[in-house]
Amino acid sequence: MATITGSVLFDRDRSATRSSGDAGLPGIPVVLQNLDTGARCTVFTDQAGDYAFLHVPAGAYRLVQAPYETDGLPSPADFSGAAVGPVPVGGNPPISAAPNPPAGATHLDAVTPNTRFLTVTGADIGEQTFLSGPVIYSPIETILDPCAAVSEENLLEAADRGTFGTFPPGTPANTGAPTEPYPGVTPDFSYVLPNPAVYTPAGGEYTVQNLMTDALSQQIGAWWRVADHTQGNETGRMLVVNGYNPGAVFFRAEVAVEPNHYYLFTAWILNLFKVTGYPDPELGVRVLDQVGNPLYAATLGALIPVSPNAPEWKQIGSVLSSQENTRLTVEFLSEGPEVIGNDYVIDDIALSPIQVPLFLPVKTADRQVITVGETVLFTVRLTNACQSPLTDLFLQDQLPSGFSFVPDTVQVNGTPFPAADPQLGFGLPDVRGGETITVSFQAKADALPVPNPAWNRADLRYAYTPVEGGIPIPFPVSTNEVPVLVLEAADLAVEKTAAPDPVDPGAPLTYTITISNAGPSPARDVTLTDPLPTRTGGRIHRKGS
Repeated sequence: MATITGSVLFDRDRSATRSSGDAGLPGIPVVLQNLDTGARCTVFTDQAGDYAFLHVPAGAYRLVQAPYETDGLPSPADFSGAAVGPVPVGGNPPISAAPNPPAGATHLDAVTPNTRFLTVTGADIGEQTFLSGPVIYSPIETILDPCAAVSEENLLEAADRGTFGTFPPGTPANTGAPTEPYPGVTPDFSYVLPNPAVYTPAGGEYTVQNLMTDALSQQIGAWWRVADHTQGNETGRMLVVNGYNPGAVFFRAEVAVEPNHYYLFTAWILNLFKVTGYPDPELGVRVLDQVGNPLYAATLGALIPVSPNAPEWKQIGSVLSSQENTRLTVEFLSEGPEVIGNDYVIDDIALSPIQVPLFLPVKTADRQVITVGETVLFTVRLTNACQSPLTDLFLQDQLPSGFSFVPDTVQVNGTPFPAADPQLGFGLPDVRGGETITVSFQAKADALPVPNPAWNRADLRYAYTPVEGGIPIPFPVSTNEVPVLVLEAADLAVEKTAAPDPVDPGAPLTYTITISNAGPSPARDVTLTDPLPTRTGGRIHRKGS
């Protein structure tokens, strides 16, 4: 039976070797698992960051720094109590576990692999040290309207969806993809493998590799020892570039998009240099439309300066409108000559759809039932519950048959719009974030509509961009439909006269009854009753209609 011992340490200067300046990390889970049986045991490091497994039988094992484990034993742990369990997942302790991290550090990532493989033959095994170092992750500032949502989907398919792929857990540090993994993506640069004996990659070269801890530029203290951004350990890969020849493209990929949609373009970039006094990287990024015109272009040297306290992954990005395009091209290119300092790492390139809110207007009527000749007041309200303004507004309301617009009755937010006619349509002022625009006008029922009740809606168009300074995209929307029932209304008057007056007994007497309708609707099924006085009789003559 063997004893396996080691430590989990905070490698503050990212030297990748154990030194007096390293600090132990207590309470970090470490898992030892037999590869053949699956039996495993978890131990928590002691106050000094040390751990030990006792009574370990001969065999092949994986040893994993596994901070996501929750059940385990205090160190030392007896492996004779091991039980079969799942393969542990390697990871890095939280930054809160590190004593006195450098200013600005936000995370810990791996300086040595999180997983390693051991063969136990009976002799004790020691010095199994896991090193985690400080790193700075600087995401882009909030550039979106809070109402907009970025999809988790990455439309970029090239280079393993911009992550540059993975290696299995336990892959040694400084491992590169054995052959050029994405030959169509890097048109102007040459692929090389990591080589600690020479300056690699040199100007005009790139590599795709995992943990970079032994490059010659790191040995002389010029570069940071770094892990990728996606995984932060030996499983993640990244694109390492040494720039040269301004305009040379080292990453190019096409992306299928929908016309007139918004997308968020992002990438994570790290300046390899840790010492000041050398030129900043001169790195450019472009997003081109389908005919090669730039939708977005930036030179990033000023955005990724030297970070002397810890390596810094900086996210760059912008919101784009696809306009009329169905394909976009993403390019990274060298903007500076081959000089010391023009060296950088790129990871997690993404182009993601943005889901923007739809602003729907609401229409109401002050009366649901009117008669022919009366008016109804229609009101349309549009509320902007977000931050970015709604611009280029246009309202049109085609009234149903039987209705006519009452001129000079349009009001916008209580202010008369005397020349506006909703049936022709008219423009409206912008609606700023948090505001509501209210449009009202009157319509008259001239006749019974068909069908009755009449259903009416307003159509509205506005433009919106979820980012300040972005290109607004037009959105056509319609209100809900509002019913108005129109009733007929006749205004009848009856007048009766008699002649002659007076009249002699036995003489004829003529009664005249006049029925008039002042409207506005025809009177239907009219019945007239006129009982004659006693001892009278006669004939009826009708005239008129």
